[in-house]
Amino acid sequence: MKRYLKNFFIDFSDDMIEKLKNISKLVIFPKDKILFYEGDNARNLYLLVEGEVSVYKTYENGSVQLLRYFKPLSLVAELANIHKIPYPATGKCEEESRIIIIDFNRFQTLFNNKDEFVLSQSILMNSIAGKLFYHMNFNSFRPTKKLSNLQQVIYLILDDIDILNKKKHWKVAQTLNISPESLSRAIKKLKENNLIDIDENNNLYIINKDKMKTFIE
Repeated sequence: MKRYLKNFFIDFSDDMIEKLKNISKLVIFPKDKILFYEGDNARNLYLLVEGEVSVYKTYENGSVQLLRYFKPLSLVAELANIHKIPYPATGKCEEESRIIIIDFNRFQTLFNNKDEFVLSQSILMNSIAGKLFYHMNFNSFRPTKKLSNLQQVIYLILDDIDILNKKKHWKVAQTLNISPESLSRAIKKLKENNLIDIDENNNLYIINKDKMKTFIE
């Protein structure tokens, strides 16, 4: 566990890592295990170190909107802890996952030294900032300019093309809140423009990242 903590909290001193280790526990969750439900109180930080976690919202009519897949190393849903609000979505393990659970209240009072406290908070803020940028791109926070289906697919590919290689495309389309047909058309167009291609293992890969970025500028 100490190795995982050091890899994520990379600027922490050995003493800070040791303190953090004392308020943390490493848990192995089976596939389909729910980490937290939408509406639960946020009491812990969840650091995903192996496996994959999906976060999704469920609406009154029974429909489900998949918001994002999380891969190691990343914190999951820490924004709820920071703002002291219930989880706005549900987190579920998509495969067997190793997750470090950190007691958030103890984390907030763990470091008495001012510099250590500022460092601990900056890591949380940087993690949140990265997620906000991701969600802004996918319209989750109502950006001023709505993205086309093609632009959403490009942002996804630039962020993590492996999602298209590992997930069913209908599930990826659900993540983007577009139809599977729209996703297929976008992929076809990117192939026709020689921006992506398929390797011998039938996996998509990027040919020209710079040219691809011109479609979203």
